[in-house]
Amino acid sequence: FVYQLKAGKGQPVKVRGLDPERLYKVRDVNLPAGATSNLEFDNQILEGSVLMREGVQPAIDSEFSSSVVELISEPGKQ
Repeated sequence: FVYQLKAGKGQPVKVRGLDPERLYKVRDVNLPAGATSNLEFDNQILEGSVLMREGVQPAIDSEFSSSVVELISEPGKQ
């Protein structure tokens, strides 16, 4: 969960505590009905090492907006 206190592009959220070798699907989950996500990695599968190193840039830039990003562990590389 990310809450934007002021207008402008924020910093990427660098996730901690993930398994660097595990794969994770990234999902933007708090979209209004019928809206499409502007999240850069939405519905993509990335390694934990990438998410911890580069982070996820929430698709919010206006004052008092929020974003909820879900990371789902995927089967495969472990």
